[in-house]
Amino acid sequence: MNVKERSGEDHGQRIDEPGDVIGCHKQAHGNGKPQQVFEDSLWPGDLIKKIVSSANFTRDTYCRVVVSCDPAETNTEFSNEYGLHVVGKTHGGEGHHIRDESGRMSPNEFASKAIRLYNEYQADAIVVETNAGGDFIKSAILTIDPTVKVREVKAKSGQGKIIRATPIANLAQMGKIRHICGGSAKLENQMARMTNQGFHGAPGESPDRVDAYVWGFIDLFGLDEMQSTELVFKSAMFKAAPEGCLTENAGVCYTAFDGEAF
Repeated sequence: MNVKERSGEDHGQRIDEPGDVIGCHKQAHGNGKPQQVFEDSLWPGDLIKKIVSSANFTRDTYCRVVVSCDPAETNTEFSNEYGLHVVGKTHGGEGHHIRDESGRMSPNEFASKAIRLYNEYQADAIVVETNAGGDFIKSAILTIDPTVKVREVKAKSGQGKIIRATPIANLAQMGKIRHICGGSAKLENQMARMTNQGFHGAPGESPDRVDAYVWGFIDLFGLDEMQSTELVFKSAMFKAAPEGCLTENAGVCYTAFDGEAF
């Protein structure tokens, strides 16, 4: 399916036409800073190199695509970034990072950009973390376009970013997650600085790109519903991927896990 935007509208409209979807959006592959090596990184450098791929995006490859968001608490010059990604799950149960549109912007700019990505990639939902400012973002999104499906995710009490990110890094170690379209250097730089001891950033810096990325895969793999966000996965927990997707309710895919192994 092709996805195009109607001219004259800031946030675009979904127009389905026969054919393949958009391919890859050109992303910057350098951030001007050398990537420091941390021995206890959740995503060590050799893993990041292994998961980055030049494969193109075609919507028919995916049973689910979501736009994942992690709002910044402020939009001042010194605030952290709004995390904003497109991620998907293939019919074979593999998670893909597709596009990184994170950055510093106003809340309304962020909401409008999330809607454009939702339309452009024929996403199933916009996943919004609502602990810190996310309620306002959800309201802004639905004010601009009340037809958008928004899924709320909330950090559990006492659960830090490292604990939340660990099972997603573990899935990458198992070959269950890839970064297509050449990856995103700024995202991967933050990932390399996520360690068992915490995030190695500048004073006050928060890994907002990584947090939005993690929330997207928590949603795609159904980890929140399974209450398993602190789980360390093992190969025995996975069934062979079935042909196509097993769907329930609004087209949610459940292809990966063997419940008896938990």
